Amino acid sequence: NREALIAGSALNADAMEIVEQALFGATMMDCPSGCPDDIHTYSRQALHGDGRSIWFDKCFTVLAYPDGRLGWHFEHTYADAPVPGLLCEYVLIYSNPTATPYRKYPLLKDPYFAGDDKLTRAEPIRWDLTGLPKFPSWIDDAGNEFKELISNVDLCPTYFMEYGAQLVKKLKLSPDGYVQAALQVAAIQYFGSPVLTYESASLRSFRGGRTETIRSATSEAVAFAKALLALPKDATKEQMAAVAEALRTSTTVHVKVARAASQGAGCDRHLLGLRIASAMMGRSDPIFSTRAYGLQYLLSTSQTPIVQEHGKEVPPELMTRGGGFGPVTDPGIGASYFILEDRMYFNISARCGGKGDPNEATKRFGGLVVDALRRMRAIMEAAPAPA
Repeated sequence: NREALIAGSALNADAMEIVEQALFGATMMDCPSGCPDDIHTYSRQALHGDGRSIWFDKCFTVLAYPDGRLGWHFEHTYADAPVPGLLCEYVLIYSNPTATPYRKYPLLKDPYFAGDDKLTRAEPIRWDLTGLPKFPSWIDDAGNEFKELISNVDLCPTYFMEYGAQLVKKLKLSPDGYVQAALQVAAIQYFGSPVLTYESASLRSFRGGRTETIRSATSEAVAFAKALLALPKDATKEQMAAVAEALRTSTTVHVKVARAASQGAGCDRHLLGLRIASAMMGRSDPIFSTRAYGLQYLLSTSQTPIVQEHGKEVPPELMTRGGGFGPVTDPGIGASYFILEDRMYFNISARCGGKGDPNEATKRFGGLVVDALRRMRAIMEAAPAPA
């Protein structure tokens, strides 16, 4: 259909060239019945829109709402989350006068903003559809397919405001390992058993490096999660101490696994390289057809800092509350999380495999994470580490 549209007229070819050569997209969101009144709706619109508001092949699209809110849709191919995250950080700090004390660099003087007469103004892109009688049906078919696609996915924020990294570090635990342990507790309750878990590790210290996999569902993390879930309400001090020690062990192991992955000592990217090389050589190695290699990451997770360059003194209220991504399997859960000093943001996504409501699934998983975090704090404060 793209080729037919371009071949329809020179006007269409020029119009497509303009769209496809643009670095990014900007959408003025039309809200005839008023802007959304909940962050859940904003998040879903930023993830997938309505099929007409986002040009998905762009590196990013800014969604501007009449109430002054901005949503960002980022395409993942060209960069990992820290890169667009840093872009958001700069936009928010250097466009907000109240953030002036936190700026590290002088504002750029852009000649295009010297006066209103020099502002670049948008012009409508014209299309010629006279020779394309099937074009309306193409749009209808694409719209129906898109609605079916997004009916099985949801993205819902869960904001945990009770404590954050500061408290976890006082407990002498790794904040990331701590949150991953909470996610394991939630996953066992949600899926009914431990599941293969993906967490991204950055390989940016290597030239051309992107990510490696941290396999977060370690034996130690699963052992802790099961111990916490089996703990009776009238647990003795000895029982609580045993669970607390299991959490310490879990986070210690997680730090080692995460460090190894970020240093290039993970296994997944090496196995992927061998699989690609094997295919290029026309070989069929049995390891790649095993059940173990074919297991899917039903829980996909990632942590990204909200403030990377301007310091922890930047108030959270000046920054975004993070973002999320879709699950990588169906059914599956995606968990994007952001650990601040006094709070944690989670953006939970879900697919249900056509069985169940993804909107309910995201809320349920988010609630399970919150419950796990509360129980973990109670256990660690009841059974502190020996001095």
